[in-house]
Amino acid sequence: MKKQKPVYNLILSGIFIALGIVLPIVFHAIPNGGSVFLPMHLPVLIAAFFLPPAYACAVGALTPLLSSFITGMPPMAPIPIAVIMAFELLTYALVVSLLRKIVYKYRNNLLSPLIALVPAMIIGRVVAGLVMFLLVTVFGVKGPAPVTYVWGAIVTGIPGIAIQIVLIPLLYRILVRSMPGWRE
Repeated sequence: MKKQKPVYNLILSGIFIALGIVLPIVFHAIPNGGSVFLPMHLPVLIAAFFLPPAYACAVGALTPLLSSFITGMPPMAPIPIAVIMAFELLTYALVVSLLRKIVYKYRNNLLSPLIALVPAMIIGRVVAGLVMFLLVTVFGVKGPAPVTYVWGAIVTGIPGIAIQIVLIPLLYRILVRSMPGWRE
């Protein structure tokens, strides 16, 4: 793997964080658009295919927290959804970033990103449930049971999950061919 320069990674991280803040604003014009279409997930998941793990994790953790600070979405109260999402998206980014070498090896196969995407989506939701469990049991946050929270997020987000499974492999293929500064 060609050693990437930190400035390149920082710029790319900033672009993906900005997309992760702006894209949900568009979807929030639709009632429940954020929780249905999961627009913040897309830039974070795509970023993880092109950034080293530390940068990918930073994108995953910072995007929902900065978005909450700037736009108020995802909310921090009464249930700190932004915190839950920070851990969930950080997990997505970490898993995808760690598996991206396998994906790149099979980059000519359109479905190869699913090798990283599907496990990341499963593990990320488990982590979201664990964070919800901690918030409820340790910190006394009044909210749904962790299993109910995760199941509700999955059911509500089915359109967004489907979009991710269809769109991310296509975007990955396009970006691999068009990003001259990036090579595995």
